[in-house]
Amino acid sequence: MAVPGWMPRPAREGKGRLASISDLIEAGLLRPGEILRIRGREGTEAELQGDGSVRFEGHKLSANQWGLKVTKFSAIQIYSYAENRKGELLNDLRQRLIERSGPGPEVKRFQPAFAGRLRIIC
Repeated sequence: MAVPGWMPRPAREGKGRLASISDLIEAGLLRPGEILRIRGREGTEAELQGDGSVRFEGHKLSANQWGLKVTKFSAIQIYSYAENRKGELLNDLRQRLIERSGPGPEVKRFQPAFAGRLRIIC
C-alpha cells in the first residue's frame, strides 16, 4: 500500500537511495518535536527538527553529528542506533516506509552487515 503524498527523491544515476529522516517526516512516521535517543544510552535525548536535524543540548546538529557526539564513535550508522520513545529504530521506520510505498528502482532496502549480531555494551 502506498503512503499518500510520499515519493522517493531521485537517486543518483545507477545507485539506489535510502529513505532519509526528512522522508520519514514527510510520510508522517516521525514528527518535528518528537524526542529521539540512542538505544541503550542514557542522556542522549534530542528533539527532532522539521528539516531532519536534531536539537541536542541547545545545539542544532545533523542526526549523524548528534550520534557521534553522544556515543564518541568515530563513525555511526544512525538509523541502526537512534530510536523514538516507542523504541522503534529509525531503520525499522525506514523499512516500514519502503514496504508501504512499494520498493521502486530509486529506493533500496538497507540491511546492515552486522544485523542480528549487534550488542551495545555500556
